[in-house]
Amino acid sequence: MKKLEEIRTLSDLDVTEKRVIIRLDLNVPIKDQEIQDDFRIRESLPSLRYLLQKEAKILILAHLGRPKGEVVKNLSLEAVGNRISQLLGVDVLLVEEPRGDATRALFASLKTKQLLLMENLRFDPGEKSNDTTLASHLSQSIDVYINDAFGVCHREHCSVSALPNLMPERGVGLLMEKEIKHLGRFLQKQESSRAVILGGAKVSDKIKLIENLMPHTQAFLIGGAMANTFLKAQGHSIGKSKFEEKALPLAKDLLRKFEARDIKCILPIDYAWYDEQKEGDMKFGYGEKLMSATCQIFDLGPKSIKLFQEELVKYEEVFWNGPLGFFERKPFEKGTLAVAKTLSEKTSEAEDSFTVIGGGDTALAIAEYAENMSHVSTGGGASLEFMQNPIMPGLKALLPTRKEIAARERVVWVGGEMPEGMDPMREFQPQDNYNQDRSSQDRRGNEQTSYVKPKAPPVVRKKLEGESIPGGYIRRAKKEDTDGSK
Repeated sequence: MKKLEEIRTLSDLDVTEKRVIIRLDLNVPIKDQEIQDDFRIRESLPSLRYLLQKEAKILILAHLGRPKGEVVKNLSLEAVGNRISQLLGVDVLLVEEPRGDATRALFASLKTKQLLLMENLRFDPGEKSNDTTLASHLSQSIDVYINDAFGVCHREHCSVSALPNLMPERGVGLLMEKEIKHLGRFLQKQESSRAVILGGAKVSDKIKLIENLMPHTQAFLIGGAMANTFLKAQGHSIGKSKFEEKALPLAKDLLRKFEARDIKCILPIDYAWYDEQKEGDMKFGYGEKLMSATCQIFDLGPKSIKLFQEELVKYEEVFWNGPLGFFERKPFEKGTLAVAKTLSEKTSEAEDSFTVIGGGDTALAIAEYAENMSHVSTGGGASLEFMQNPIMPGLKALLPTRKEIAARERVVWVGGEMPEGMDPMREFQPQDNYNQDRSSQDRRGNEQTSYVKPKAPPVVRKKLEGESIPGGYIRRAKKEDTDGSK
């Protein structure tokens, strides 16, 4: 997590009147050219508004669906562009070809309250293959790269990996900054009490997640098909319910670790079951035991719902990834919705309550309660991947190189000969040790001395840059300061 602090944010970058390329996650459900849920679009708006206020010229990169490198008419971003236009009150110009010269020409003629939207990047096979040639085309005439597409940061694709590697001025947008902050919170030690809810299908997909969260978590509440593997590992009968045979040893090992570390592991104590081989009222029911060997567990039972609700109100912080039942099919959405309602009320009423929803199916399942949650992630797979390995491909590409860090650390004394015995860095930071690097002349021929301090924290740089010192001042070094050019 500490390494991610080196990535620059939107406020760190000079975007005023610059040509900015911004990767957004606009992969929204569309039916008959009508957007069914614009959550991801709305979450992307703060960064776009910020850029528009700075009078930046904007090119949006995004994808929709899985066109497999071919043009698919019903996967066009035209409907997305129309929605952005409605929400921001701007004209959105759709650019058809990512490898042509159209972008450069459009940038030149772009007017106030206009922005560019590149057509579905996945129409080009180079996007998924992380093609450097496509990246080179996209980077032409661009000053700044911004990644605000958390939902695709776990993909090693051109627009999130190869492209930023070509851009010296790069960083994260406001949404990405928020995602990293809120999800990263659960990977760090906190004084507050913490619980984690896990659902979905597979235990094996979440092993690393559980291990990363275990040191800072007091309770794990497990539902969905994932719980079936744990129940089976404990010797419970689960009928024909889905479970992971190969993951049984993993589940047993985790149960031992929970017990050894005095971490609660809350599993369902009764079930909502379904039996496709029965008819009428015999097809569905509730109980602590299944009616027959052909039954399948599809949701939490009433007692389990109450158990989960009573347990969750004990904790100040809650992270939730994965639905607790077959929520797409009534009445098996009850467990997920009941828990969502409890968390929604708890989060809105208690000042110290903090709840994060891990995106994907979980966000879809609890949509009616999303407004009261502290944060709902825009990435399902990405949020899971981040919690397991925060340095995802899209974030790794934004990390500064050693050369870039060294360039940021260099500051220069301007104003002729420095007073004897005066170190401008010690004047403001006496505990820091800066060494004289070299002397040179600035463009006007004034003598100046360059100083280097390795690994200076950003807060120090910001404090020192532009500080007034008797007889001169400190500014960030430019290219001509280090190569002797005039």
